[in-house]
Amino acid sequence: MLRTLNQSLRRFGSGCEYFQQSKRSWTCSLPTLTQRFHSTGKRQENCFATLDIGSGEAKLVVARVPDLHTERPEKLEILFEDAVEVELAHDLNKTGTNYLSQEILLEAEDILSGMVDTSVNRYGIPTENIIGFGTQVFRTAENGPAFLSSLRDSLGIDIEIASHNKESAIGFATASALYRGAANREDLVCWDTGAGSFQFSAFDHEPLEARLGNSTVCAMLSVLKKLPVTSSSNPVTAEEVAALDAQIMDYLNETFPAMDEFWIEKWKSSKTKVVGIGGKTSAFATCIHALRSQLYIHPKEEDNFTFTIDELDEVRTICLDRKDTDFMQLNFLQGDIVVQKLSLMSQVMEKFGIKEVQYLPSNGGCLGYLGLELEKRYNANVKL
Repeated sequence: MLRTLNQSLRRFGSGCEYFQQSKRSWTCSLPTLTQRFHSTGKRQENCFATLDIGSGEAKLVVARVPDLHTERPEKLEILFEDAVEVELAHDLNKTGTNYLSQEILLEAEDILSGMVDTSVNRYGIPTENIIGFGTQVFRTAENGPAFLSSLRDSLGIDIEIASHNKESAIGFATASALYRGAANREDLVCWDTGAGSFQFSAFDHEPLEARLGNSTVCAMLSVLKKLPVTSSSNPVTAEEVAALDAQIMDYLNETFPAMDEFWIEKWKSSKTKVVGIGGKTSAFATCIHALRSQLYIHPKEEDNFTFTIDELDEVRTICLDRKDTDFMQLNFLQGDIVVQKLSLMSQVMEKFGIKEVQYLPSNGGCLGYLGLELEKRYNANVKL
């Protein structure tokens, strides 16, 4: 199985061999597969392209599906993955209205057009096998639904707006597919955090969600420092991060004044295993990178994808009073918002009493969404 993205995510920094980094895109380099599919030009009926249009990135996974009619289907084969930054949530905060700007929508359509072109012309994916979903930012923006509907005419694809429950189900399906530990599925809690929101999802229960993400926390800090939202907030002082923590916790307390018995017991249980999903620019990846970097006193091993709240708070303190250039020299992606990401995770972990998180590198919810779609279409549970 060609899990190039997940292999690549184990190599942070400039040594990553599988990604070609440009200004706003990180794309898998698979010359052999690319040449093979491009040369045939045939429709690949058993291949799917899945799009996850999030609040901060558009993600693409191209996969070959095994013969679903065999008695023992093979595992899904990942052929290509791509992630391109498109700051939809940041744009929504910047406009000061409940509308996404025309500029960001044109940028998003251009990015998606390129992904569809790759899927159809390079990999031979039929347009009916190009599937996908939009996340929280499209539920929030007044013109979000109309934009996704317009893609049917402009690109020939149907992209649904995932509801609160559907987005959480996608996240949990992704985490279940990627998790290789000893915990039972019933004990897993998936934490999915992005630019505009975060969700906790568990097996067969209503999720927890808040409209609080990286972009929201960045806006909070910009207001505290009396800076334009387009400016970097670095360096961040201890006093500023304390004020930011207080604002985040106030928001969490207002959003979750009480929880049902299921979640109360879930957070108390010693069996609960919290796993975080996300890509190279996710808050989880930022935390792991910080703990592996020269900033940390005892850098973690390359294969260690877990962190505790104590480790998180310790490395966040080390990140204070640092300039953008300091983070750039240490190969941080989005070095201008490192402290904000760590602050969001720190306060969420404190609010719910989470002691430890295991990070599962993923290209958004593409794998989970594809698994759910295959189950719906073919009544089959394909191994991802």
